[in-house]
Amino acid sequence: MPQHYTAFRRTIHVDPSFPVHFNVIRTGINNIRTETILKPLSQTDFTGINGGFFTGPSYNQPPTEGRSIAFHIEDAGKLTPGSTSVYRNWNYNGSSTDYKRQKTLILRNNNGTILPHYQYVAKANDVLNQYDNVRQIIGGRDYNPENWGSDSYSLPLPRTILAWTATQAYLMVSTGVSIPDLKKTMELMGSGITPINSIVLDGSGSSCMQITSDSDFNLRGGNRYLFNCIRLARNF
Repeated sequence: MPQHYTAFRRTIHVDPSFPVHFNVIRTGINNIRTETILKPLSQTDFTGINGGFFTGPSYNQPPTEGRSIAFHIEDAGKLTPGSTSVYRNWNYNGSSTDYKRQKTLILRNNNGTILPHYQYVAKANDVLNQYDNVRQIIGGRDYNPENWGSDSYSLPLPRTILAWTATQAYLMVSTGVSIPDLKKTMELMGSGITPINSIVLDGSGSSCMQITSDSDFNLRGGNRYLFNCIRLARNF
């Protein structure tokens, strides 16, 4: 059976002496899914990357809350496995009491065709009240300094990026790079990828990638517990 994804590596030079290395999974825009996991990606059988920002007691325990919207219509109203109070969907960028407008990918179903676009939203309901065909809402951040702490903006840290075109999704994990230099690499990436049609997910020790059929591509990062991942709906 044909594969529904391609994995490859890219190196982008911010300048001649500064290469940034990327592991990339390319798949159809209709083949990505945000999935609440509350454990390390390595403890799943998913092919994908870590998801958005989150909070919890420690990186070695299940997160208590997300900090980036992680909404899938099929999960609405379901309980997260092992919990009686936390829902699979996380409906806020920020907390439920301190939500913030952040750059967010929205995937809508138009007669079987998935339409991607981004908006700056604080709550899932901002989107759900606007459209009646929403499938997924995936929150992240843009490249503007006001959306980052000084260290997380300026330090060369591993980064996780979700980029898209009209038909393709790119799940990417980089080597250490600051946010300003990450923006420059997105400008040079090609394949229709730009800073405009991409969001930055959680990074540093949370950056990770797993390809179940190719262990050479697996990046464990800190092997942290994650709130959600962005995975392939199908591998083959």
